[in-house]
Amino acid sequence: MLLRIVRFASSARLDELGRAIFGTLPPSRVRTGNKLFRKRLKGPLFADYYFDVSGGDVHKIGREVIQGWLSDKQERRVEKLETLRRRGKGPPKKGQGKRAKKK
Repeated sequence: MLLRIVRFASSARLDELGRAIFGTLPPSRVRTGNKLFRKRLKGPLFADYYFDVSGGDVHKIGREVIQGWLSDKQERRVEKLETLRRRGKGPPKKGQGKRAKKK
C-alpha cells in the first residue's frame, strides 16, 4: 500500500513539473479552446500565396499607361452588352425608351 502511495505521489509531482515546463493545464472536462491556439496560423500562408499588392492597383497603373484600359469587370460588361445588342435585347439608344414610345 505504501508503494502505491509513493508511486502516485511521484506521478503527481511529474505531472506538475510537466505542466510547469510545457505550460499545459491540468486535465479537466471544461473546454478551454487550447486546441485552436496550438494550430498553426493561416494568415502568413495566405499572405504568401497571393502576389504582393503593395505597388498599387493594377488597373490604376494600366489606365495611366494604356489609353482605353478596362478592368476585367468592365471588359465583361462591354462584351455582354455587345452580345445583347446583336440579339436586339440591349439597352435602347438615348431618347428611345418606353416614355418616347408612349407619345
